[in-house]
Formats: sequence, structure tokens, C-alpha cells
Amino acid sequence: PEIREAMSLGMEYCRKYNADLLLATDPDCDRVGIAVKDSAGEYVLLSGNEVGLLMLDYICSRRKELNRMPEDPVFVKTIVTMDLAERIAAHYGVRTVNVLTGFKFIGEQIKFFEQTGSNSYVFGLEESYGCLAGTYARDKDACVAVMMLCEVAAWCKKNGKTLWDAMLDMYETYGYYR
Repeated sequence: PEIREAMSLGMEYCRKYNADLLLATDPDCDRVGIAVKDSAGEYVLLSGNEVGLLMLDYICSRRKELNRMPEDPVFVKTIVTMDLAERIAAHYGVRTVNVLTGFKFIGEQIKFFEQTGSNSYVFGLEESYGCLAGTYARDKDACVAVMMLCEVAAWCKKNGKTLWDAMLDMYETYGYYR
């Protein structure tokens, strides 16, 4: 889903039907790619980092707003994931744990938290289009990522924004990273 050519037919349909977003998973459904309309109305593919950061910011902001942030909240990311993620997590009082590349290391942290009762897992992210919102699995899960992105997009639309706007807001709030 991260390859433009694999998304081209979907993007063609988006243009034809003026869709808000395009979501596509890989065959084993552990990664999700997304295309959104930018400010000029053109469809743009978001990076794995951008997709995960949008979800992280949304999950943390909603939990804070609804007073549902757990005690000792922790966000787990791989060392190759954009440093902006740490800044977003810190803004909401969520500690970041960095692990080696590979989602299995995020899964190990979830298991460790459960065994020790030491922290509350909030979200896991790897820049390679993988994330996990919840502790029901120990690997990245595009099924839940798709549902989560639909929720973020619906929340944005209800509040007069697009996902592109939300991403720009995120950069304006926390800084621009590359």
C-alpha cells in the first residue's frame, strides 16, 4: 500500500467520485496505505510515519479530552520511526519507549507491561505503515488501523477539517519533521 503504482487505480476512483480518502491494505493485512486530498484538492499518499502520527495524536487527544487516559500511559515505537512521535506523546503526558526495528519488539513490550503491571500501553507505531491500537494482538494490524483512520477522518469531517488539515495542524503544533 505504500507504493504509488499499487494505489493508482484507487486514486483514479477517488478523483472520479470525489472521495475524502483512500485506504488500502497489503495482502496479509498488516499494513495500511492512505491517500488524502491536499489543500489543492489533489490526492496525496501519506507516509507510514504520517499515518501513525495522525492516529497517535487523535488517540491521545481524545483520551485526554474524555478523561480516559490510563495511569502510566506508554507509547511504543521503533527506533526508525519519526522523532515527532515522541514529541506528540510527551505533549499528552505519555512516555515513549523506543525499541529495535520490527514489530515483534513492540509486542514484547506489551507482554512485559501485562506481566509486570508496570505501564499502560496506549499505541504502537513503526514507520513501515504498521501500528497497533489495542493489546489484543502482538503484531501490526491494518484492520484496526483502517477503522481507526475512518474514525479520525469522521472526527475531522465533523469538525470541519480534512485529514490533510489535521496533519498540517499537527506539524504547526509540534514542528515540522522530515
